[in-house]
Amino acid sequence: MNGFRLGFFIYAAVMLSNMPALVDNGGVDGPTWSGHLRGGSLSLPGEDNTRHVYVRARRIEAGETMTSRADTSTHKFPMKPESLDGKRVLLIVIPRNTLQTAYFVAGIASWTGDELQVRSSSEAAPVVAKGARVTLQGFDPALLPRLIIPRYYHQVADVAKGAVACVVIFAPTAPVGALALRAPFFGLASGKDDTVVLMQGDPGI
Repeated sequence: MNGFRLGFFIYAAVMLSNMPALVDNGGVDGPTWSGHLRGGSLSLPGEDNTRHVYVRARRIEAGETMTSRADTSTHKFPMKPESLDGKRVLLIVIPRNTLQTAYFVAGIASWTGDELQVRSSSEAAPVVAKGARVTLQGFDPALLPRLIIPRYYHQVADVAKGAVACVVIFAPTAPVGALALRAPFFGLASGKDDTVVLMQGDPGI
């Protein structure tokens, strides 16, 4: 029954169209579940692979300000890549060969016009984020408590301290020196243009 916990608190932050997306409940104890996100509904197969549970999901449209009630930020989210230039950003990297593990690094971002570079210190080599512009947009750090499971939230919050935005990407390899956490999200999906979609959950559960 552990898998069904996902269906009762998942609240999708989807910035895409109605394209189907594979979903992984990496933040839920028990067996890994996967399904499809289509038209605002999430379909998850039952334990016998025949039964399904459906939950509604709201799409966060591009340009909509995604803020929590406690957020006092004046930034409009999602932030365009060029707007991140010179600002402190939390970069979340999910390597394609280890999708269950995510890497977190924060630093000053530089936008070259083609890629976003995040340098954690003057001595460190920058972590390079590449992809379509939509994949490099920044989301509101105020959402982190609803994206990262409580077990890992404080570790991520320490890394993200002072960041004005967060960027999450799929990448070929893991960045060196970043905080590595296994299954840190309430839910994870892959969307159009290879965009990472993180599912919102209830941190009180």
